[in-house]
Amino acid sequence: MNSTHLGLAKWVKVKRRASLTIVAVSAVAFQASFGQATKPSVLLPESAAKEVSALCSREGLDNVDGSWRPKNADIVAMENNLWRISKLRSEDGMVGARVRHPERDFRQYVAVVVSGRKLIYINAFCSVDGDPPTYWQSRMVKNCDGGCDWGAIYDPATGRFSHLGTNGIG
Repeated sequence: MNSTHLGLAKWVKVKRRASLTIVAVSAVAFQASFGQATKPSVLLPESAAKEVSALCSREGLDNVDGSWRPKNADIVAMENNLWRISKLRSEDGMVGARVRHPERDFRQYVAVVVSGRKLIYINAFCSVDGDPPTYWQSRMVKNCDGGCDWGAIYDPATGRFSHLGTNGIG
């Protein structure tokens, strides 16, 4: 083989590696942008537990005894099964309404203890302009009348969602 042929073989090898790198980076970028279709969520501080009993356009939780700190696995299990909320019908607010795509809304999680049971209250809301209120990661968002806000209870011990309540589904 002559030196020109060796140079060409190296060039082809480098180009092939570059192409594979571009494909890999593109796949990661696609996955990241696809994942952004899901609205973000946040575990609110323990101080938010007292706010769960005083909501505006839907029933809150009575008998909140306190708060607890869920494990990351509890949150992951809950988020992996959010689709199950779409099977529930609202028990208050717009009675009988459904939340078809709970993953599309901003979600605040409040870990509460009710009658000795460790539960997670989900306070969810959408935003007309796409941006949540600036305080949404530190205290509960409470919208009154209409909108597309909803709440539900998740029991980490059973993996079940219950008590869907809606303000309205927009």
